[in-house]
Amino acid sequence: ERKLELFNAIVKMEQGGSADGLLQ
Repeated sequence: ERKLELFNAIVKMEQGGSADGLLQ
């Protein structure tokens, strides 16, 4: 599940998600 969480975070980032949200 850890990998899936990371994958989702990367996908969000590529879709224009805020990097700040991923860092927190």
